[in-house]
Amino acid sequence: MEPAIEQISTIFKSLSGSDESLATALSETHPRAIKNLQDFLNILATHEATCVLAFKGDTFWFTDIG
Repeated sequence: MEPAIEQISTIFKSLSGSDESLATALSETHPRAIKNLQDFLNILATHEATCVLAFKGDTFWFTDIG
């Protein structure tokens, strides 16, 4: 489970970076996992919610739904 959380953290961080960093993070991710993340992010956006991911002393959060 640890590698999966690290990969999600990488993807979340790349969302605020360049398109290239996002493409790199997604290229290393199984399509089913990408679909699950997309569904999760859509649920957050629909409910105007944000989330925080804290793992191994590193914390990432969405500051707004944009």
